[in-house]
Amino acid sequence: MKGIKKIFNVFKANYFFCASLLVLLLFVSTSYSQTRGVNDAIRIKYFTLEDGLSQASIIDLLQDSSGFVWIATQDGLNRFDGSNFKHFKYSQSDSTTISGNFINKLLEDHKGNIWVGTNGNGLNYYDPKFDLFHRVKLEGFLNENETISDLAIDDNKNIWVASRLSGLYTKRSKR
Repeated sequence: MKGIKKIFNVFKANYFFCASLLVLLLFVSTSYSQTRGVNDAIRIKYFTLEDGLSQASIIDLLQDSSGFVWIATQDGLNRFDGSNFKHFKYSQSDSTTISGNFINKLLEDHKGNIWVGTNGNGLNYYDPKFDLFHRVKLEGFLNENETISDLAIDDNKNIWVASRLSGLYTKRSKR
């Protein structure tokens, strides 16, 4: 009981100091929690055709090592730099364009190339140094207009290609 009286007497003697400290702590904690709530709010931006997307149905996404976001759609490939969209589409008169506009899968390799699997138009990779696409023919494809169902890269930097009709392929890395 003496201990409690002693604490009470200290508090009573320093009442103004203790009350001021309590008010200050309440003010700081309230201010911090309000500021923290505003800064931690989740912000989601909705992108539309009006913002520059080529098509609203998104099939796959990839953020590359340069920070670009690649967007696979049913109407071509889009690259977003944080402000603007750039479209990549098939052109029959230009063999350095992507082989088809219905894009299924995206993958970046260790050299920074963007591999692009299409629905019914095979496999491509984008060479960012020259800003062009290469169409890839895999040995044994039953149909050069194959649908690419998945892409993966292993620890040895080999690219694995899954196709709907012809099966599984691996493209060995030249490192």
